Amino acid sequence: MGMRVAIAGGSGLIGTELVRALRARGDEAVALPRFGTAPWSVEGTDAVVNLAGASVAAKRWTPAYKKEIEDSRVLSTRALVDAIRAAKRKPRVLVNASAVGYYGGRGDEVLDENAAPGSDFLANLSRQWEAEAQRAPCAPSRSGPGWCSARRAAHWGRC
Repeated sequence: MGMRVAIAGGSGLIGTELVRALRARGDEAVALPRFGTAPWSVEGTDAVVNLAGASVAAKRWTPAYKKEIEDSRVLSTRALVDAIRAAKRKPRVLVNASAVGYYGGRGDEVLDENAAPGSDFLANLSRQWEAEAQRAPCAPSRSGPGWCSARRAAHWGRC
């Protein structure tokens, strides 16, 4: 019997591929509704994957869009952790997306996972986002995807 995995951000670039891959191997992938459109429930899931968040490549970073990017990650992660806390049968793990932006702009400096976080917008956001995930009453796991490239990605129109 496969795993039952709830995915926040399951309709996004990475999420749609994850849903497809999980189903192809026989797991049940439950794409949660967009944040704020319906309550989230993760009852009875084995794992939760959080990929939710507004695209950092889709629009110019106006103050309003930076606030949207921040809220879409921090508030959605908070809601997801609250859903995990509310579940009678809790998932064993929360895999929470992060970003290479955690390290900030460092030019040619060689970095590994032990490097200190940066101090720019994305670095500060990554720290807030990860702090929310750490509140989960299950094993949190940070996934720091690098640059994700797909033909349908927002950045392709700018290349």
